[in-house]
Amino acid sequence: MDCSSALAEDSSSVLGLFTRCLTCGSRLEGIVPDTFGRKKATLLITDFFKDSFITESDLPKDCFEDEDMAYIMEKSKAVESELLPAYFASEDGEATMQAELDELMESKYCVVDTGKVMAEYGVLLLAEFAK
Repeated sequence: MDCSSALAEDSSSVLGLFTRCLTCGSRLEGIVPDTFGRKKATLLITDFFKDSFITESDLPKDCFEDEDMAYIMEKSKAVESELLPAYFASEDGEATMQAELDELMESKYCVVDTGKVMAEYGVLLLAEFAK
């Protein structure tokens, strides 16, 4: 399995970057048998999480350190206040922007921690591949 080409694929695909990373990690950990191609293995992993009602948002994340996130947040707020000064100064403007930035920070600057996912679900995935 060529993990570098798997990761280079379009991340907007149905399978998503997380699943492709997990497939590569599973191959490297010896969970994915050599008899499984990348697409077949990725589909099995996708189905495992789907059938278990586990979404990407349920899984542990790896994010920037708090200090880095705070720096990005402050810079973002400074730019937003310059670009939209009236809105930022309004009654709900700064609070709304803060909430939107908080949400963005969780989605844009965090990725699923494949190491923790492997530690938690690796044995179960191994059983799926053994079926």
